[in-house]
Amino acid sequence: MLGLPLWDYNPQFEFSLNICIRLDAAEEIFHEVSGTPPKYRSMSFTTNTPFGRFTKGPTNFKVITAEEVAAAARLLSPVIRERIIPFFDEYKDVKELDRGVNCQEPGIDSTHFPWRAMHSIILAHLAGNKDFDDLVAKHRSTMQLSPETDHPFNKMVEYLKIHSERLKQ
Repeated sequence: MLGLPLWDYNPQFEFSLNICIRLDAAEEIFHEVSGTPPKYRSMSFTTNTPFGRFTKGPTNFKVITAEEVAAAARLLSPVIRERIIPFFDEYKDVKELDRGVNCQEPGIDSTHFPWRAMHSIILAHLAGNKDFDDLVAKHRSTMQLSPETDHPFNKMVEYLKIHSERLKQ
């Protein structure tokens, strides 16, 4: 998903790009413990990668006139064509998405904790990542979270352990 957040500061508008990937299998698991009302679940995404990862140029565009919109589009077009579309092509399956989130530095996901950590371990689980337990420990350390704490991340870990065999099918 290529999103376009738009802020109206009449007469000026400001916009940027959001580069998001949704893996339905991961989102189905995520919503088992997310608490998100069912009517909003189809709008969630698995990763959000900042536009700044794709360009050294501006990441926000301020426009008032049609000419300024056209100039911003001329700047964005090659970035979308040469960087963002290949990015989407690279991360089409769970193994590649797990690699992008969990196995490279920096990872491609910039969502906030605990959602980033929850998606991280879901992807690791679905991909059969051998570092699953290490990832759980790393995220708990980052969030300063003990395994006994009543927290969405710990609920996700328990859910994945309980439903492990069913989820792998």
